[in-house]
Amino acid sequence: MRKKGNSTHYIIVSVLLIIMAIAATAVVNRAKSPETNTTDIRAKASAVSTLKLTATVTEVNATQGTFTIENTRFADNAEGADLGTWTVTPPPLYTLATLSPGSRVTITFDPQSFLATQHTVSATQITVGQ
Repeated sequence: MRKKGNSTHYIIVSVLLIIMAIAATAVVNRAKSPETNTTDIRAKASAVSTLKLTATVTEVNATQGTFTIENTRFADNAEGADLGTWTVTPPPLYTLATLSPGSRVTITFDPQSFLATQHTVSATQITVGQ
């Protein structure tokens, strides 16, 4: 007579293999995720992003080195809502004499300098007459 195999051993070994497979998958996923997140953060940080506003100059304050604009809108949405009156700090070495009240300007700026609560923005580039 032939002895039958112990089915309990097969069940225990199968359960252990399943648990080991789950643990191995968790370790592999955890090892991969920090590298992927770091790559995404680096890609986002290296992306240069600037925004543009179009507006009308209302006042030039040479003493403070700023000028005031109104009828302010994002350049890519000319029919959008008026953002109101803003005080703009021009880029270094920009000559305020090129601006006069009533002139149309396009202002390029870094979004981090766009202080909505104070209505101030620091321009990186200013184009007059557009």
